[in-house]
Amino acid sequence: MSVSAISTCFLWLITYSSFGWGIESAVCSLYENKPVNRGFLKGPVCPVYGFGALTSIIFLYQKTDHILLIFIAGTVLDCTVEYFTGALLEKLFHLKWWDYSDHRFQLRGRICLSNGLAFGFLSVLLVKYIHPVVAMWTYGVPEQVRILAALVILAVIEADLYATLRRLLPPDNRLEEIAARLTPYAALAGLCRGGGFFGSAGYGDGPFGSLLHFGRSRTKRMLSVFPKLKSINYSKAWQKLKIILRGSGKD
Repeated sequence: MSVSAISTCFLWLITYSSFGWGIESAVCSLYENKPVNRGFLKGPVCPVYGFGALTSIIFLYQKTDHILLIFIAGTVLDCTVEYFTGALLEKLFHLKWWDYSDHRFQLRGRICLSNGLAFGFLSVLLVKYIHPVVAMWTYGVPEQVRILAALVILAVIEADLYATLRRLLPPDNRLEEIAARLTPYAALAGLCRGGGFFGSAGYGDGPFGSLLHFGRSRTKRMLSVFPKLKSINYSKAWQKLKIILRGSGKD
């Protein structure tokens, strides 16, 4: 593939990542009755939607006009992307980011039938109606501008990813230490809401300030974005830690 083609695909990836972020954040905000950022990163993107859309575009766009075939293929393709994305994240972070185990017709909690059917419907909309407009708009931009825009956005995304991963969550080798020190106080989690248990100014000046340094706004936001977030290797320790983090009223 040429540099121009790669840049164009990357711009589509970011475009649909932003679309997915906007739709999911809006739905969750309505459900929670408060603004919710459903992105893994700080920026307005959900990459899993972008990769799912890009996969459908590569395999289905201008390949067939049969709506039922697009629906079925889109369901299979997007479920495959979601499944292996979940598996990769579990492998990299030793965390389970979402869990559909309580849904009917699910596979290892990573995918479920209801989401798959929704992906199939969205694939039809994407391939038949949305992407033709996006593609026309994209190709209307001069090639050099597309390449430059892709490079700038890539640099921003990389910086965002680095900042997110750097202080996202505690490594496994600290979870057992954290759990051991917090266990005697887990029953007092309700007393943390005023911040007094961790210190009047929040985590920083409390007795567990250094130990819970990672539990500031970024990690607490991840808990709100992924309420079913689980540690694979230290599930009990992580659950105890979530009690403390969610019991604290301050970041």
